[in-house]
Formats: sequence, C-alpha cells, structure tokens
Amino acid sequence: MAHIANRSRFRVTVKNKPEATRYFSFNKLAEVEAYMKELRAQHLTPKAAQLDESWLVRVRDQGHKPLEATFSSEAAATQFVDKVTEERRRGLFRDYTAALKVSFADTRTTSARSWTLPSSERHRSP
Repeated sequence: MAHIANRSRFRVTVKNKPEATRYFSFNKLAEVEAYMKELRAQHLTPKAAQLDESWLVRVRDQGHKPLEATFSSEAAATQFVDKVTEERRRGLFRDYTAALKVSFADTRTTSARSWTLPSSERHRSP
C-alpha cells in the first residue's frame, strides 16, 4: 500500500500587496489560519495555497521492506509508486532509497577523497 503526502509549504498572499505574502511550513496550519484571521481583521482578502515543492511517498507491503522517499513533484512521486508496485508484482525489486539519499555533491566528495589518498591506501579494504 502506498501513501503520497504533500509536504510543501503554504503561501498566504493578498492581491496587490506583495509585502503581505508569507510562507509557512506544511505542518503549521494553525499559524496559517491565525495569519489569515489577522489579515481579515485589517479588511484584506487573503488567499492560502499549498505549493508543489515536496512530496513524501511511503510504500508498505506485507513481506517487503517499507520504503520512504521524497520527491519534488507529484508526478515524480506517483511514477515512483507505480514503478515500485509493478516491480513488486513481478517479483523483481531493487531498494532505491539508498540511492535517493545520495547527492551529486556526495559522489564528487568521495571521488575527490579517493584521488587524494596515496596509491598504497587507495586499494586497501576498510
């Protein structure tokens, strides 16, 4: 069973007043409502919207290791869920979570470290 949750920020805006725009964390809904109430008290008409920046995917199936990953769009999240469920249905599955947590900068740092080691230590097992 897969669960996709929008964990993007909330944005509160007021038409023709860019200085009133504020952003709130996805779990600060009470603060969003309080700010909107404050703006309404000033006779303004605020609008709140949740952005499309971060999507959390949790896949839990009996007999399989649970997966959790974050994506930058809903389309990428649903594509990941479809891929995982299809592979599990066929009996072929790879654990992608470790690869999703490694950034390009991490790989460059590791590569640079391996080239700066003396050649005698480069091929040594830890």
